[in-house]
Amino acid sequence: MDKKKSSTLLVGFLCCLLAAGVGIQATGNQAPKPEASQTIQVSQNVKLEVEGKDFVPKSNSGRELPVFLYDGAAYAPVRALAERLHYSVDYSSKDRTVRMEPSPRPEEVEKELLEQNLEKRMELVKTIEFRDQEGNSAVVDALADPDPDDACFSWLHRLRYYRKVISENGEKPEDYQGSGIDVVFLDEEGDCVCKYEDVSEHYMTYLGDYYTNEYLDILDIERIRRVLAGKPQEFEPEKLFDIGQADWIILDGGDRGKTVKIDDPETIAALTDLFNSVECRREDSYLGWAGCGLTFTWYKDSGEMVESIGVNSGTTLKYDKFFRSVTSDPLDMDWFGRLLDKFPQADWRDKFPIKTLPGALDAQYLWIENGTGAIMADVSDPELVKRLGENIGNIRFQVGERVPGSAWDKADDGRCFVQWLAVDKEGNLTHAEVTVCVLDEKTIAFGGDQGYYATAMDGKTIDKQLLDDLLNQEGPYKDNPKVLYRELSEEE
Repeated sequence: MDKKKSSTLLVGFLCCLLAAGVGIQATGNQAPKPEASQTIQVSQNVKLEVEGKDFVPKSNSGRELPVFLYDGAAYAPVRALAERLHYSVDYSSKDRTVRMEPSPRPEEVEKELLEQNLEKRMELVKTIEFRDQEGNSAVVDALADPDPDDACFSWLHRLRYYRKVISENGEKPEDYQGSGIDVVFLDEEGDCVCKYEDVSEHYMTYLGDYYTNEYLDILDIERIRRVLAGKPQEFEPEKLFDIGQADWIILDGGDRGKTVKIDDPETIAALTDLFNSVECRREDSYLGWAGCGLTFTWYKDSGEMVESIGVNSGTTLKYDKFFRSVTSDPLDMDWFGRLLDKFPQADWRDKFPIKTLPGALDAQYLWIENGTGAIMADVSDPELVKRLGENIGNIRFQVGERVPGSAWDKADDGRCFVQWLAVDKEGNLTHAEVTVCVLDEKTIAFGGDQGYYATAMDGKTIDKQLLDDLLNQEGPYKDNPKVLYRELSEEE
């Protein structure tokens, strides 16, 4: 479902423009009619904005093309407008048909080229040089099959996952935090193959542009600093935890087959103090779950997660994006085991927080698809977007068991998908919240493949009647210019 939605993003935005009165005329599957000409009177004092910015349609030769009003509708050149929205356009004179297909956005093409470039450059790299602002530098070997204990482990692999940050006027993002360290990849002759500047766990600069990393496989900046200091194997113990106030803890016994909910204030305080005081050192970053034997997760009564720590043994923890080695006294695993027996076993639903969908409250657009994947409604009517957003967005859902298989693939009995969209500061449509599959008046599924069921709490229910009305092409909203319907093909 997520893949399907991303492929229709530009189509949805184009429909919103149509709803605003931008006319695009092209024949469909009907037989072409004989050419005919007529003289009409139009008003040409019309400006066009696309994604919040002025847009002047031009021909391939650079000539400005008119946008005009006729008979209550606005008309714009289809090729210039479609290409501005990243669609390819082809006109067949044989059947007099304009055909449009979505094209990759420039940043998507650039990311793909960057990855292809790095694949080729990887073969040339022999050494890696780290440089800091104090003038220190260190050169390490770049291994074909990196050793996890090596200082440059998976550097090229990890840097490939950074994507370009779109910022106004080429300025750094507001939350940009660099380390002052540059990473230079050198070939056999010692010449620079590529260079990343001011790298950090989440940001870097490449060829003057800013990139961010949204993946778990982050860069270990502390390890680089130890390499620069000539002490790559030396670690300083750190107190890495600062767990705040929580109302209950879920202790998942993992392979012990038991989960308990700890709501005793004294035990919560003891566990919080314990993990706040433990001294550790960082190990390498990880990808995904590493099979920790126990997991402690702190929650507030609202369902908000405060912190989560995995414990494999008394000396190994999983916290944030790194493993940790305990350098202070080992943790008392026997005590943790006794806690599993002391507290009643938690219901599976208690393992997860109560989830709300706050993004639905801030949305400006709405996509609704019926359960068969055949019909989609693009809704830009502010009143309807707000009405459904407040309805579902204000419901507190108790997250329950995993969906058996994919909720999206099983939605073939009239259930529908809802996705809220917003406009970012660049004027692009963005996902305001996760896509949900409405199963009935009290139940949703979210998260796509291997997602979760969630049940409405507080006696509130989902407005299924509104969803049904919006999906009905012959229903109460069929004449609303801001509720547009289209048939979905299998490709979408």
